[in-house]
Amino acid sequence: MKFLLLYFFDARAWTRMSEEDKESALQRIQTWQHDPARAQTILHTGELRGADEAISVFLGPAGHTETPQVVPGPFLQTSEALGGYLVVEAANQDEAIALAKSWPTGGVFEIRPILER
Repeated sequence: MKFLLLYFFDARAWTRMSEEDKESALQRIQTWQHDPARAQTILHTGELRGADEAISVFLGPAGHTETPQVVPGPFLQTSEALGGYLVVEAANQDEAIALAKSWPTGGVFEIRPILER
């Protein structure tokens, strides 16, 4: 099964970190992603630009019964920011959870099975 792992982090805490600590965190993530034990599990990764560059498009209920609204910024108004994503191949949800638990820095993962038709 394929899963999408959405990575969220505390944007306020990140801005307070020293450049050294930021570089260390990014290096740990790079090492984690390229570890041979995960190389065949991780199909694709992506890092996202900052939430200050996000755009949200609100379409209203199904069927577009309202005029779409385009709003600057991310959909969620929180200190947690979507930082990146991974597409992984795992036997089941437990394997996807184990992969997220092994992430080398703090944050939160939302894990979603990818619908394959």
